[in-house]
Amino acid sequence: MASPLEMDLMSASGRSSEKLSLPTLQSKMKADPEGYNSELSLIYNQFKSSLELFLQQAALNFTSVSGIASDSTVAKDLGDRTMFLAHVTPFYPKELAQFPNELVRFLESSAKNLPSGLRVHVTQALILLINRNIIDIKETLEVFMVLQTVGDRVLKTLAFSHVIHSIKRMNQKHKNDPKNRALQNILFKMLQQEDEAKAKRALITLCDLHRRKVWFEDRTANAICMACFHPSPRIMIAALSFLLDFEKTEYGDDSDDSGEDEPTTPQPQVVLNKEAVYKVEYFFF
Repeated sequence: MASPLEMDLMSASGRSSEKLSLPTLQSKMKADPEGYNSELSLIYNQFKSSLELFLQQAALNFTSVSGIASDSTVAKDLGDRTMFLAHVTPFYPKELAQFPNELVRFLESSAKNLPSGLRVHVTQALILLINRNIIDIKETLEVFMVLQTVGDRVLKTLAFSHVIHSIKRMNQKHKNDPKNRALQNILFKMLQQEDEAKAKRALITLCDLHRRKVWFEDRTANAICMACFHPSPRIMIAALSFLLDFEKTEYGDDSDDSGEDEPTTPQPQVVLNKEAVYKVEYFFF
């Protein structure tokens, strides 16, 4: 027996003899975008209706340990439609022009109150859109930084990894100084906030990009130095810890020169360089 979604899709398409699951429909829409406009319209409208429901609940401050909307089926359906639309967006640039910004606004307003699984699905969909250059990281960096502060470890790892790898990839072939400065300004502003959780994530991100020599210029180093004067003692000590370990990594000790006669001996500087930035993060736990 066809599911409600399959029946809706058959009704929209007029293909009464064809049951269309989301994965099957996705493949067909990619192969023939113009032939499946009615299905796209149906699923997009369903997505917006579910989205509006969650936004209304968030506005009423329905919060709990597991987030709003205890009906896991509703959350799963919204997550499935979100990923589906993210995959077909490149084939419907005009029809889904507002879809990326709708995801950003959804996460900005409701991320803390959503079920964990739905948060991750929406975040993964947004990452997919960024990787396909449909929306720029400049428009999404702030929300990805905030996602790291909602208390969801899986989401924190996903968002942090995306930010680091996106900025690293952006600078692989050549340095895009105007774009780098725009992204740095977002992180510098966040680092100066009194909100310790946000400042912490900004500091960890800057330290990691500096350690990887992606942002290795004076501007980033000065921002990390300024964190030594942050109102939060933990931010201040974490910044100092990173800078002191980095100084050891850069300049080492004169006694290390004797190591030239022993090329097979592991260099202690490498260990320090690898661990320095993580001391910033682990200091908080």
